[in-house]
Amino acid sequence: MLSALPAEARESLLDRCRRRQFVRGAYLVYEGDPGDSLHLITKGRVAVLVGGAEGNPFAVALMGPGDFFGEQALLSARAVRSATIQALEPTETLVVNRSDFEDLRRQHPEVDRLLIGVLAQMVDRLTRQVAELTEIPGTVRVYRRIVALAELYGGNGEMAPADPVEIPLTQDQLASLAGVHLRLTSRVLGEARGAGLLDTNKGRLVIKDLPGLRSRARLQG
Repeated sequence: MLSALPAEARESLLDRCRRRQFVRGAYLVYEGDPGDSLHLITKGRVAVLVGGAEGNPFAVALMGPGDFFGEQALLSARAVRSATIQALEPTETLVVNRSDFEDLRRQHPEVDRLLIGVLAQMVDRLTRQVAELTEIPGTVRVYRRIVALAELYGGNGEMAPADPVEIPLTQDQLASLAGVHLRLTSRVLGEARGAGLLDTNKGRLVIKDLPGLRSRARLQG
């Protein structure tokens, strides 16, 4: 995210950041709260939760180091949090307040390029999500979420069965990430287990063959 900034502006931004640490299970922000800061994830992984029926939130995305959230706080003083963020493991973020960011924009006009990049990423992410929901079969979406999770948790695309990656995720969470029913998710996981692509164990996915999963997800390279 910060690569669009010149070195001086990037260092000025980082100097204004506050480092925050969260234990596993802690909530970083809550849906509906005022959005007054941007978080840059430097360590750990988090779940993006939105309100479900009867107040039971469901996961719509997972994020890790290099990801960020709260970008709307940089764009509007009336922004509110559109999701709840929960730490899946010990997590650390760098936090910059909107007021500090506005000061930085006045000192370094090139910081506007950062805003353009943030907006571009946000639009691209939403466009791809809508396209997947309308054009990609549910079975393939489940495999794509598994591949994305495997890469988030350390897969490199060349994984051999002797190098498994464990993902702490339940079938319910995987179903909500893919936007499909739990029954379909269970069927996909059964097929993947039968093909030797992964194992399931007490709320965890154990990835054994990432290239094979990428093939099922219709992904190249």
